[in-house]
Amino acid sequence: MAGSIITGNPHSYQLLLSNFQTALTNPLNDRCLFLTQLLQDAQLKELQYVFPSLVENIFGFRTGIDWGLLTIDKDVQAKEFENFRRLLAPDGPILRIANKLTEEFSPKFEFPIACLPTPSQAILQEGKVPALYANKLQILNPGIFPSTLQLNAFEFYFFHFTYFIVNPTLKNSMSNINLQDTLYAHILEDYLSSFLPTDNRAVPLYQTQSNVQHSPILTSSLSSNFGSIHGSGDHHQALNSSTISPDRPDFLSPLRQRPSLLKKGTVLMVASPNSNSSYGFGNSPAESWRSETFILILKEMYLNQNSLDHQKNSYVLMPKTFIPSHYHIWMVRIMVKHLHFFFNSTLSSNPSSGHGQIMIDSLGRLKSLGMTQLIQKEMYCFLKSVFDHWPLDASFRVPLETYLSYIQPWRYIQCDLDQSVWQKFMTENLLFYTTIFQQILRRFLRMDLSCPKNAYMLFRLTKVICTSELRDMIMQVERGSVSKSSNLGISSYIQHSPEKFSLHKSSQLEMTAFSYLPLFSEPVFMLVTHLLTAICAAREKASIQNATIGNTNKSFLAKMRSFFETSDDAINSDDNSPSDIRKTASYLETSSKALCDFFREVSPPTLNSPPTSLINSPSCSSSNNNRSERTDNSRFHELSMAERIQLLRKEKKPVINYNGNPDLQPVRTYEYAFLVRLFNEISQQLNEKYATEIQQLYYRDSLLGKMCRRILSKPVTYFDVNKSKDMMSVSWSPVNLPPRINLRPLANKHLLVYFFVLLLSLWLYGYNPITSILLLIVLSSFLLLLFSLIYPVPIHSEDD
Repeated sequence: MAGSIITGNPHSYQLLLSNFQTALTNPLNDRCLFLTQLLQDAQLKELQYVFPSLVENIFGFRTGIDWGLLTIDKDVQAKEFENFRRLLAPDGPILRIANKLTEEFSPKFEFPIACLPTPSQAILQEGKVPALYANKLQILNPGIFPSTLQLNAFEFYFFHFTYFIVNPTLKNSMSNINLQDTLYAHILEDYLSSFLPTDNRAVPLYQTQSNVQHSPILTSSLSSNFGSIHGSGDHHQALNSSTISPDRPDFLSPLRQRPSLLKKGTVLMVASPNSNSSYGFGNSPAESWRSETFILILKEMYLNQNSLDHQKNSYVLMPKTFIPSHYHIWMVRIMVKHLHFFFNSTLSSNPSSGHGQIMIDSLGRLKSLGMTQLIQKEMYCFLKSVFDHWPLDASFRVPLETYLSYIQPWRYIQCDLDQSVWQKFMTENLLFYTTIFQQILRRFLRMDLSCPKNAYMLFRLTKVICTSELRDMIMQVERGSVSKSSNLGISSYIQHSPEKFSLHKSSQLEMTAFSYLPLFSEPVFMLVTHLLTAICAAREKASIQNATIGNTNKSFLAKMRSFFETSDDAINSDDNSPSDIRKTASYLETSSKALCDFFREVSPPTLNSPPTSLINSPSCSSSNNNRSERTDNSRFHELSMAERIQLLRKEKKPVINYNGNPDLQPVRTYEYAFLVRLFNEISQQLNEKYATEIQQLYYRDSLLGKMCRRILSKPVTYFDVNKSKDMMSVSWSPVNLPPRINLRPLANKHLLVYFFVLLLSLWLYGYNPITSILLLIVLSSFLLLLFSLIYPVPIHSEDD
């Protein structure tokens, strides 16, 4: 915190500090009550020294130990839950102190730039200042980049509040928590309801006429592109003396008048001069600066952790991709749902007395911006990154529901999907319905759709998107985008997206290097065909599982384990109940029908049919006739229902054929793994060194050749499977193995046991180990010679 000189009563400050330290050592319930009273009684000039330590301690900023924002049980610890919630409430003592500090003194508190999202750090290092950080950087020494932001009390609190769920020291503690009923989630909803009200009420006024905080969004709209950190250099304020004062203001001095592009007396009212306003000074943009600052901080910390921009400067080293936690994504969903309510709520209006104009409330301009101009770009980057790196398990339900919440604004305002109402939103957010939808379809192609939770997620996706209304709207937008590319509303982030985007006659976007893949195009139809084939196979598997539910009984230990199971996070669990398994086939059938209705150019596959699109694809080798015949006879061999049930009950062992390199098969249960690796390495070295000699010996027609064919591995041909990254094609490359040495059979456990038993037996008869080994070598050579003469091995040029 800038300025640590205490100008008040030192004794009073020491007493406050002592009481503050004592309060932090009390139990949570007493701590909240004691701090509430302490914040009410202490002087404001002294509280400014305690405020930053209190905020950092609550959220565990430096220690990694917070006050239990994620672990307090509302039912078990009801008093602690309510008292802590009142302490952090929008009208609670902490935010009341933050507002008063901002009003009267506006002291500056430091927040590390290293804790900002990586894209923002990169932009700041380039010398550009996004609108959110304008007038928050101070260069003390020329040439040295500042390491901290200078924030007022309100900004300082909410930077810590939002950083809490992305703090790497606290991220590991968010894996096993109840997503919906944590204290943090309740407080976030309280803040959203207070600063972004949906009932058209005005936000409360805190500040005075002499201490005005300007609207960050209005300022950025005049000077840049809504504070975008991805724009060009012309869209940012330069990091120079014009925006960052070299003189550090005194800590206790009043807020200095900051340079602004706003004119004094700018009014956020569209009203006649004779109309009477009930908002007083709140008619200026300063009334909503808290709401705008709050939503910008949420967007910055929640959504802007990853960027799809290509780094133009090679010296900028970007760390690995930030993968949010389940809880982080759940908080994003809460934010998205509330923003839909907020932006689509009806503006308060009253008829004016003069010229028939309408009076707009203090948040009217913020509501008029909408989701598209405020969080669209960051939301696209966030979902794109999450879907690229999320594990292929049932936990995908959380990001999927967040995505579905964003693309369904009509769901939250009790409005039908009317094309005349939502066509503009569809046009502005086209990539969410096309590009990200294709990304999710490819993801489902890699998942086990016979799993009930995976089948349900596919059902949820198709139920929302695969409707006739959305199909018509998407097709209309894609057709119109060819001639009216400027109406897409996505140029703000499409230019910096790795997605290749191309529109004919698109002079405004200048997308000559990008290509956009329409949703209703041949590559997408092929992708949907593969997915329908996978759904068809999963339906057969689910029907078999459903048939075995009634005949399969749980063991006693399994019943006891399920009885004492207390997992709260059912979304992330891969355990499936019998009722879920029964519904799987229904989910898959409904999803398949929805996809066929949505993509009418794709015909549904028939049951019990192999994926001929993969077998007969052009990428496969045309010389694989033998392998195709064997695939038809083995891989897609149809079992009877009784045989399938026996396999699921483990009453019958399946026939498993390994089609890869026979020398590199997985280690079997009857082999020693370390010996397998050792003998494979020795064999490889010998085969590389004596390849020519081994081949000559194998093909000799003499007695020596017959003996070599007994101990050498015969030549074989196997197929190497190569899958494309987009899972759209599979190629089979034949690989020929010549005659070779293979010492792997020596790693057999049974063979080694017999060997040592024989050595032990000979030792008991008086033979030392060396003599015993020589006798075994002579006996093995004689047997090899005998079998080579009686049962000669024919010369194999190739074995498929």
